[in-house]
Amino acid sequence: MGLSYGLLHEGQWLNAPLVLGIGLSVGAVMLFTVYSTHRQAASAPAAARTPLRLYLYAGASSVLVGAGCFLCTT
Repeated sequence: MGLSYGLLHEGQWLNAPLVLGIGLSVGAVMLFTVYSTHRQAASAPAAARTPLRLYLYAGASSVLVGAGCFLCTT
């Protein structure tokens, strides 16, 4: 999303309902990921907090999927 906004200037097409929907979708994905990580690792004593690697993985996969979609549609 950030790449399309910055590189292609697609921010002109965004309105309040679209921004709200995008924000809720991305937030839900992040919350489900964090919840799943905490639930699976609840029995392990070393998993007291969500590792930074999880956030980096989610961000990198988002950028890769966005780039792949962009390259496949052009």
